[in-house]
Amino acid sequence: MPSNDSVFAESMAASQVVTGFPIEAKGGATLPSPKGRFISFGGDASHYLHPYTGG
Repeated sequence: MPSNDSVFAESMAASQVVTGFPIEAKGGATLPSPKGRFISFGGDASHYLHPYTGG
């Protein structure tokens, strides 16, 4: 019988998957290093985003 991790990995490999992690407004926790890129089109959207210092 395959392990749960193997089944999960195979499911992710066969699909288009986006993973993430929760963020919170309080600091203290370190954020993981980025492993992807963000691409935006149009004007600057940063004024719509709230600053988060914790992860």
